[in-house]
Amino acid sequence: MEGVLNTIQKACKFETSPKFISNLHGGDINKVYLIQAESKFWVVKQNNASNFPFMLEKEAKALQYFQQIEGLRYPEPKTHFTKDNQQFLVMEFIEEGENNTEGQCHLGARLAQQHQHSEDSFGWEEDNYIGSLVQVNTPKDRWIDFFIENRLNNQIKIAFDQGLLNSHDTRQFEKMYQRLDEIIPQEKPALLHGDLWSGNYFITVDKEAIAYDPAIYFGHREMDIAMTKLFGGFSNSFYASYQDNFPLEKEWELRIPIFQLYPNLVHLNLFGGSYLQSIQSVIQQY
Repeated sequence: MEGVLNTIQKACKFETSPKFISNLHGGDINKVYLIQAESKFWVVKQNNASNFPFMLEKEAKALQYFQQIEGLRYPEPKTHFTKDNQQFLVMEFIEEGENNTEGQCHLGARLAQQHQHSEDSFGWEEDNYIGSLVQVNTPKDRWIDFFIENRLNNQIKIAFDQGLLNSHDTRQFEKMYQRLDEIIPQEKPALLHGDLWSGNYFITVDKEAIAYDPAIYFGHREMDIAMTKLFGGFSNSFYASYQDNFPLEKEWELRIPIFQLYPNLVHLNLFGGSYLQSIQSVIQQY
């Protein structure tokens, strides 16, 4: 660990070597730990650069982009670097507090504000990651085209090649595609978190909402909303606050299962067949 801390010191240009404080939860991909340097705490993410090329560089770019816009607050990146096939991201530490009603209201309002930041096309300047899988972000002018080609079809191919989906399933997707233009309302591209489940945000001691681990791109804003509904962890106060600030189009609740197809396909490819029924129950309606 001493060698790693010395490397971090040089990369961050700290005057003295950082002090290791504790390990933090990092999931299956990353080692995450807390360090102290120059009277401040910092979070360090570390993973294998060969397994996940440029992952933490892409995350650092996303976090830096979010610093420049009004909306949800994200940790500010200090630096990122690669050393001995290990990639690192050093970012500010923010203290977690109680997840209460005031914090949920702040989360909804700030996400609504973030979603009002737009661009001319759907996508992002480069591909990035959703979990450990590559997320394709090739820009498209139409959301339906982006959703089908860059979100669903990429994951469907992975699942089919693994034997997790069959030919009948792929035909059901094709039938559903023919209906999407009439089901999904047109909206401007919105700046999305991209992976907004309950494990990727917290409320601070000052009741401010903090989001992290983004899978950034410009997309249909109901993608983020659908993700919040996938595993719970967001209260009625969150949705009410969002609606007060940036009302969703009517019948948005009915479209949630369609937008959840993408994260469900991702989870199918990462974790196996337990997500198959959720996918089939949606596509069989078409």
